[in-house]
Amino acid sequence: MKAHIIGGGISALATAAYLFRDAGLLGANIHIYEAGERLGGALDARGSAEHGYVMRGGRMFEAREGCIHDLMSFLPSRDDPTVSIEDDVRAFNAAHGWQNAARLLGPGGEVLAAEHFGLSPRNLLDLTELLLAPEGVLDGKSVEDVLDLSILQTNFWNMFGSIFALLPWHSAIETRRYLRRFFHLLPTMASMTTIQRTRYNQYESLVEPLRDWLKRLGVQVHMGCCCEDVDFVEDAGRLRPAQFSLRRAGVTERVTLDASDLLFITLGSHVADATFGDMATPPPPSAGDSPAWALWRRLAGRYPGLGDPEVFRARIERTAWVTFTITARGGPLRPRIEALSGAALGRGGLMTLTASPWLLTLTGFHTPHFTDQPAGSDLFWGYGLYLDRPGSAVDKVLSDCSGAEILGELAHHLGMSQALPEMLETAICMPCLMPYAGSVLMRRKKADRPAPVPAGYANLGLLGQFVEVSDDVVFTTEYAVRGARLAVEGLLGEARAIPPVYLGQYDPHALIAALRALAG
Repeated sequence: MKAHIIGGGISALATAAYLFRDAGLLGANIHIYEAGERLGGALDARGSAEHGYVMRGGRMFEAREGCIHDLMSFLPSRDDPTVSIEDDVRAFNAAHGWQNAARLLGPGGEVLAAEHFGLSPRNLLDLTELLLAPEGVLDGKSVEDVLDLSILQTNFWNMFGSIFALLPWHSAIETRRYLRRFFHLLPTMASMTTIQRTRYNQYESLVEPLRDWLKRLGVQVHMGCCCEDVDFVEDAGRLRPAQFSLRRAGVTERVTLDASDLLFITLGSHVADATFGDMATPPPPSAGDSPAWALWRRLAGRYPGLGDPEVFRARIERTAWVTFTITARGGPLRPRIEALSGAALGRGGLMTLTASPWLLTLTGFHTPHFTDQPAGSDLFWGYGLYLDRPGSAVDKVLSDCSGAEILGELAHHLGMSQALPEMLETAICMPCLMPYAGSVLMRRKKADRPAPVPAGYANLGLLGQFVEVSDDVVFTTEYAVRGARLAVEGLLGEARAIPPVYLGQYDPHALIAALRALAG
C-alpha cells in the first residue's frame, strides 16, 4: 500500500505523520506532491532584515486544541531535538506569554477599557439565540442575517471579530461555531492570557521540524508538482481513484494507483494567488487560478459529493484582505507599542485600532521571531479586514496602498503622526494581498464542504480548510490537523482516540465565567 498526498500544507504534512505513527505505513511508501517551492501552505515566512521579512499570516493556539498539541507532542523542536515542539511552546509561553493591556485602541491611540464588552440587551439576546440555534437552520445565512449590526460597534465585536476575521457577510454557521468553540476564552478575550504562540514564526517552529522528521522517516517529497486531474473508476459500487496526472517542469506525467493505494487531496487554498508589494508599491492584483482551486473545481464538476468551490472563491471583493509585515531597525514604533501596552515587545498581544476604517490590527513579536533575525531589529505583523473603505490619513483603499502608505495610516491611529518621517527611515513594511483569505468564512450550506472521507468513495481522503469537520472552526491549525486525522482514521482506522472538540458551553465553570464576561 502506498499513500499519495496532493498539497504540502500543514494538513498534508500531518496526514503523512499520522499515516506513519498510527497506520504503520513505511515512510518510503508515503508521497507528498507540492506545486510550490516550499512546504507549509499558509504557515510560511521568509525574507531578511535587510530587505524586509514577509509572513502571509500567522496562527495562535490555545490549550484545548487537542489535535495540534498532539502533533507537536511527538515532534522534536528546532533548537533541541530532545525536547518536543509541545514542550518548547509551553516553555516559551510561560516566559513570554501575552498580557494585553491595550487590546483596543480608540482615536489617536487612546487605550479603551476592552474588558467591558458594551453589549446591549438586544445584542445579548441575538448572541444567545445564535448559540442555541441548531446549525441546520443557519444554512446559507450570514452574520447580518442573525445579529443586529449595532453589535459591530461594541468592544466585544471589535475583539471577537478581529481575532477571527469575521465580517457582516460571513457565515452565521462559522460565527456560531467560533462562539461555541471558544466560549471558555471570553473572560480572557481582552487580556488574551490564554493564547499561545510558537517561539519563532510557525514555518521555522513547526513546518521545518515536521518536514525534517518526515524526511528522516523516508517520506518522499516531490516539489514543483502540480496535480491537474484525477480519474476515478467504479469499484464495488464506490468511486476509487485510479490515476492522477502531475505537471512537473512543463511535462505531464501520470501516476497509476493500485487498488490498495490511498489518495489524499487538499481542497482549495485561502492563501493562493497572493501578491506582494513593498514600501513604494502596493501588491498588484492577483492573476490566475491556483492549482488547488483549479483541481477542486475540475473534480467537483465531474464527480458527486465533493462540495462546491464556487461558494468560497467566486466573490473576491468579499474574500480578499491585506496583511503586512514590518521590519524595523530602531525607530519610534517599538517604544510607542511598549508604552501603550505597558509590556515588552512580544508580550503586549494584539492591538485593534477601532477608529481605522480598515479595522487594522497589529502585533509585535518577541525577538528573534526569525532564527536569523539580527539583534536590534524588531518585527511586527498586522492586517486590515475592510478593503472597500478609504483610510483616515490615506485617501485610498487598503489594497491600493504601498508599505509606506500603510505606515502612514498606522502612525495616525497610534497617535504618532509626528514620528512618521522617522518610521519611514527605519522601517520596511511589506504588504500582501490575499484574494481568498476570507473564503473559508463565506456563508455556506453544509453540503458545500465535503467530508474528510466522502461518502460513495473508496481510498480517498480530503484535506484542508474546506472539508467539513463537525463543531470545529476553520482558520486554525487545529482544524487542518483534525481533518487530517479524520481522513486517516476513516480510511485505515486509528489506534489512538482522536481528542474531542472542546465546547465550552457544556463546561459549567466555563459557562458561568463566560456569561459573567458577556454581561459585564
